[in-house]
Amino acid sequence: MLATLGYVSESGEDTVKTHISRLRNRLKDVDDFQIITIKGLGYKAELVKEKER
Repeated sequence: MLATLGYVSESGEDTVKTHISRLRNRLKDVDDFQIITIKGLGYKAELVKEKER
């Protein structure tokens, strides 16, 4: 069982990883946006600051 944003789901962790991977692939050409993995917590969408590029 997986709890995300306060919702409980029967989806496995692999399902979430698959969706994140597909999102990353679709957004790979968007230079100022990235999805960051936060170990033990989940994922975070973030805008990249100009100097980090």
